[in-house]
Amino acid sequence: MGYTPLATTFSAIFSQRSLTQGLNWEAPDRQSSPRGIHDRAALAVGFNGEVYAGYIITGPASPSALLRISYDGGINYQPSIERQSTFIASVVPSPSPLPVPNYQFRVQTNLNLAADISNGPFSGTVYAVWNDARNGYTDVFLSESPDGLLWSDPVSITSAPVGTQNFFPSIAVSPYTGTIRVIYYSNQIDGFLLDVYVAESFNGGATFTNRRLTTTSFNPNGISPVPTVLIGDYITAQTTAPDNLAAVWMATTLPTGKLDVYFGT
Repeated sequence: MGYTPLATTFSAIFSQRSLTQGLNWEAPDRQSSPRGIHDRAALAVGFNGEVYAGYIITGPASPSALLRISYDGGINYQPSIERQSTFIASVVPSPSPLPVPNYQFRVQTNLNLAADISNGPFSGTVYAVWNDARNGYTDVFLSESPDGLLWSDPVSITSAPVGTQNFFPSIAVSPYTGTIRVIYYSNQIDGFLLDVYVAESFNGGATFTNRRLTTTSFNPNGISPVPTVLIGDYITAQTTAPDNLAAVWMATTLPTGKLDVYFGT
């Protein structure tokens, strides 16, 4: 597991491991410099048991997606903590709040990782996704690596209209087929109301198709008379056998307009 103890100015990424199925945990292992601004840890386990511990540092300078790798089950990580972690990509953090009238909710710029542990043609590939404002609006980008060391240039995977806001990605790679699925929030239907979409790739990330998961767009502010500062931004994608998406997100869908948990496939 990975986590971030938040401080007033700086923070760091930590991981912990359990050899007893979660009953007991070893001491925390710091994965990043304590002199940066980090919001959330990202962990993935590779085909041969490699542990990928990644994060995005958003300040105080040079925002970047970074990674450390353990080849012995999370005992030791490379490179050493005194050196710069493996570079995935430069990042342009999304503005928080997004520049949309009556949006006041926070938008963090977090890394999400997944590895292909299937027996398919792209087995062993590691994928990283995050929301990024490099094009002047927030979009979801993906980079991939055969080994966690050399990473491809980031590419947009949403096919969303220019100027729309697409954020909070969560990635799942099927352990059965290697299918890549990334769910995310988007305001692409009318510029204000939100929906959840999934970008799917069946060829190792070479191409993506996008489809809408929500059947009803929702107001991020729900029934609140003033813009809300939190919209429940912890959304998660997983894969169920034989090759199905299992997605969970938060929404304020009518008729209640109150924040609740939703599930879609």
